[in-house]
Amino acid sequence: MTKNIRINTSNLAWGYQDIEILFDDERLYCSAGYMSSDPLGDLIKFAAEFVHNEDRDSCSAKWDEEPGTMEFMVTRDETDKGILHIDAREYGDILDPETDKPLTQDDKYHFDVSLEDFKIAVVKEALRVLRVYGIRGYAGSWCDGWDTFPVTSLLVLLGAKSTFDDESESYRSNIEDELKLLLSAIRSDQE
Repeated sequence: MTKNIRINTSNLAWGYQDIEILFDDERLYCSAGYMSSDPLGDLIKFAAEFVHNEDRDSCSAKWDEEPGTMEFMVTRDETDKGILHIDAREYGDILDPETDKPLTQDDKYHFDVSLEDFKIAVVKEALRVLRVYGIRGYAGSWCDGWDTFPVTSLLVLLGAKSTFDDESESYRSNIEDELKLLLSAIRSDQE
């Protein structure tokens, strides 16, 4: 049975990003750091891969935390292509907050969600973050100016199209249409 999914990103500053993924009443939380992990960016790219490419079987990422590591893998169901299996493993040495003694953590999680619910949750959070930070603000807040927000993947999720131009032998899209689509989605998500 699939679970409902909600995503919340917070504390984007100085190379850190907290992400909370709620599956019904269960919570998966990652405090990614060191500018080497971009959980929201990865989720946007994963959703676009699964929506755009029906043959895509899986996507995975490793997010460095403070402290520890989270491995995150999304796999398409073999029989029902509209179902995704999400597996996460959080591991590493942490300090027990009560005793200050080191503990070894190795937690595993498994959730099933529909591709459509995953896409909706990812798009909703991506648009919220864009409204709060903007594209350039996201890059500046998250990783000191690197160009990281996956706009192309978000446009795929919003339904932007490209066409193959035989004459130039390359794909083309209309930037004005893409910007209108993005602005329309941002505005409609606020309502």
